[in-house]
Amino acid sequence: ATERMRIHAGGNVDIKTGNLVIGTAGKGIDFSNASPSASNPSHNILDDYEEGTWTLQVAHDAISSEYGRYTKIGRMVYATFEITFGSSSNSGHQYITGLPFTAAASSDNGGNAGGVARDYQNYDIENGPIYHISQNDTKIYFYKNNGQNMAASNTSGYNFRGTAVYSATT
Repeated sequence: ATERMRIHAGGNVDIKTGNLVIGTAGKGIDFSNASPSASNPSHNILDDYEEGTWTLQVAHDAISSEYGRYTKIGRMVYATFEITFGSSSNSGHQYITGLPFTAAASSDNGGNAGGVARDYQNYDIENGPIYHISQNDTKIYFYKNNGQNMAASNTSGYNFRGTAVYSATT
C-alpha cells in the first residue's frame, strides 16, 4: 500500500526507500556508451574505481622494507608508499619503479604527468628528495633540491614516505 518505487512515462525511475540491489552474479547496469572511444575519450560515465597494493622496486641495490597502496578513480591514481632502502654505494640515479598504472603523456592531461607529496623521511630535507613522475612511465625519480639526480648511495639506509597523484594512460 506504500509507494516504494515509481517508473515515470518519460523513463525516469524513483526509488523512495531502500537500495537498488542487483542480486544475480554478472548482471548490472548497462550504459552502452561507458567505454572510451574516439567520440568519448574521457570515459566519464561511471568511471572505474579500483583499490589495491603495489610492489615497489628500485633501480639500484636492495630494499629493506616497502609498502604501497593505491586507489584509481577514472584515470586519476592516488598511490601511497613507504620504502626503506638497503645499504648502497651505487652512484646511479635512484628511482622507485612499479607504479600500478602508467602515467599519461603530457598531451593527454594538460602537460603534467603527475606529482608526489612527501611525507615523513629520516633524510635531511634540505638535500631532497624531490620526486618526479615522468610521462608514459611507471617510475618515481629522486632528485636533490638543486635538481641534480639523487644517487642510490644518497638513499642508502633511509626511509621515505609519500603520495603520488597522477593521471594514468587509461
